[in-house]
Amino acid sequence: MKMYSVGLGVTSHCNMNCSFCYSKDKRDNSDIAIGEWKTFFDNNNQSIKDINFGTGENTLLEEWFDLVNYINREYPIIKQALTTNGTLITKIKNDPLKEEVINRAISEIDVSIDYGDEKLHDLFRGCKNAFQNAIATLEYCHENMIQPTVVIMGIDNNLQPDNIKKIFDIARKYEAFVRINFFRPVNSQCDLSPPKFQTILDLLDYISGNEIIVSLSDPLFNAIFTNSKKYEDPSSWSSIRILPNGFIFPSTYLISDNFKLCHISDPDALRNLSENEIIKTIIKKKLPKECTSCSEANRCNGGTIDRRYLWYNSLSERDPYCPIRQNKPVQLRSYKINNSGFSSVHDGYLPTLFFKPKGKNIVS
Repeated sequence: MKMYSVGLGVTSHCNMNCSFCYSKDKRDNSDIAIGEWKTFFDNNNQSIKDINFGTGENTLLEEWFDLVNYINREYPIIKQALTTNGTLITKIKNDPLKEEVINRAISEIDVSIDYGDEKLHDLFRGCKNAFQNAIATLEYCHENMIQPTVVIMGIDNNLQPDNIKKIFDIARKYEAFVRINFFRPVNSQCDLSPPKFQTILDLLDYISGNEIIVSLSDPLFNAIFTNSKKYEDPSSWSSIRILPNGFIFPSTYLISDNFKLCHISDPDALRNLSENEIIKTIIKKKLPKECTSCSEANRCNGGTIDRRYLWYNSLSERDPYCPIRQNKPVQLRSYKINNSGFSSVHDGYLPTLFFKPKGKNIVS
């Protein structure tokens, strides 16, 4: 039976006002009840490898803790992870029952920190005390032996060496990994731009010289920067995204109506997913004509699915970050990868980049 890494959010609510939020336009407050989520897991647990709770701030919903507890009790083989803006700490610090659920059922926690400077981070997130709560959550994870990761939404401004150094210093203190997601232009109201290709090159040069590259689980960057194993784009093939209204999509970033696959109310939602016509189109994608003579075509497969759709609305176009588009050679760098002892729900769940601070022997 096919197994999926599932990213889901059970609430459309969030206490922050991030202009870059990829799901803001799609969180319409038509959240389904926790009982429906439990039924979904009852019906589909054998098709679920692991879960990451994201999309909205799940910890704001009291019933979310009950759902986490239910999944852990009924289906303990399913690994559960959480991405939080730091609000988690405010919900568990004076609530022993919720704290016990987190310590028992959540195996890793990603904490969003985009700037190593408190004022800049709070401004970027549109929320006072966002930075303080994020740091407190990292401290809690460190003290309670829950594997933390600092996750950054990367744009040109915050991927500069001065900020990246501050982020890694924070991660070093709390023995956290660092994960970077490059901004995607999903939210039509956002005036931010994705990072430039040169910014990404400079970022990886800086990190490779000062910290440790753990995993580039992005098919394009893995192909052109490493000699590591091939990474398939997991979108719809091995991972899916479910929004708080219960609709299932093939990717974290492909959540427009034309990518709506089905609803969790279908008892066989995941068992029948591979037969969905939208997924068949994505999985059976053809290599763009421009890629056929490329030496890395077999490893890259044209690049990342969501970027190709979001930039060009087509899979016949190659990845916008393809070095040939930048008039550069295909094999630009050969970075050393050190992933000894590393595992994460996010590695292979979506195209992302993992790093580790030097000087800390982090084992996930």
